[in-house]
Amino acid sequence: MLQVSDLSFAGILSGISFQAGPGEIVGIVGENGAGKTTLLKAILFHNKETGGSISICGREIDTLSRRVIARHFAYIPQSFSVDFDVRVQDFLYHSRYAYDENRNSSARKIEEAAELCSVTGFLEKNLRLLSGGERQRVMLCSAVVQNAPVWLCDEPTSNLDPKAEADFFNLLEKIRKERQLTALLVSHNLQQIVRHSDKILALRNGRVLYYEPASFFTAEIFSNIYNARFTMLEHGGRKHIVTGDA
Repeated sequence: MLQVSDLSFAGILSGISFQAGPGEIVGIVGENGAGKTTLLKAILFHNKETGGSISICGREIDTLSRRVIARHFAYIPQSFSVDFDVRVQDFLYHSRYAYDENRNSSARKIEEAAELCSVTGFLEKNLRLLSGGERQRVMLCSAVVQNAPVWLCDEPTSNLDPKAEADFFNLLEKIRKERQLTALLVSHNLQQIVRHSDKILALRNGRVLYYEPASFFTAEIFSNIYNARFTMLEHGGRKHIVTGDA
């Protein structure tokens, strides 16, 4: 269980409180500048100088070492680049740094994750020379290799084509069911947020505007969040949200 209580940070976030249990996805939405990315980083780098408290499995995060935190949290940024040469396989070995194990054990986990994430063909390639979408798939694979129970996803599909985006969400669903994964998902893709989130946290100016089950959110509420017109449709048993009038 991830518990965030009265979190404040750098004058950007104030009074943020929510919780996420095993197997839950919390979608995080809001206009640009609302504090979504800052919230993920404040969780990941929380310390005693940051207001409020964060606990994971009943343990205060600011009492944990960085190695232990790495066993609990994986971070998937919206974009990732490197300015040095490194093989993808060697990069993925670093995702296991928090664990005391031999290289053969790490290699087996990397091979399994690479197959799951469809990056087997990249393992011998130079990470720096991959496309943005390919690097994003490597970051997803890195999170799987890390085997952390909580993923902090900051617009993880922003550089992916539609098929790769669908593959990401299918994999996210598979992992959360098999491993009881908890995920905080920042995204402007409201269609995917509505479809995959159990709860939605909406921010405005660094404060919680709404924190409710996904079923609570209507076109009118999204219109209030983004100050724009939305329409909610239902087709094939699924909700579809579109901008403007349908």
